[in-house]
Amino acid sequence: MSGLEALSLVCNILQIISAAHSTVSFCKAVYQGSSPDAHLGDNAVALASLSAEVEMFYASRQPPRTAHEKSLADVAKKCNIAARALEEEAKFLIGNRAKGNLATTIKIAVKTNWRKNRLDKLEKSLEAYQRTMESQLLAQVL
Repeated sequence: MSGLEALSLVCNILQIISAAHSTVSFCKAVYQGSSPDAHLGDNAVALASLSAEVEMFYASRQPPRTAHEKSLADVAKKCNIAARALEEEAKFLIGNRAKGNLATTIKIAVKTNWRKNRLDKLEKSLEAYQRTMESQLLAQVL
């Protein structure tokens, strides 16, 4: 893989991480009382699609791979998993915003606490992926 290809892939992965951070922040705001944006579902689907494309690009590469390429592929795969989880969160938020009866409201309130913890874990994972990517970029530059 040429240096330009590697840089392009790293930029794509960092873009996925950035979009995922924005989605996590927005989901947290909705859980704290903000209204869900009409574009939240579209953004989550686009994020999952983009991360899947990056992962598929890497999977289609012919071996042998360098350690750096394998590490990038691993981060791309983890980002895809996080993006799919964020897509599920967005669907949950959008699907449950208009419910009106008491039983459904109580059920959603219980799920919300569990999902907040899930969002916190996703956010920490994304921060770790971002640090990994930044470290790899610095190592390649130096």
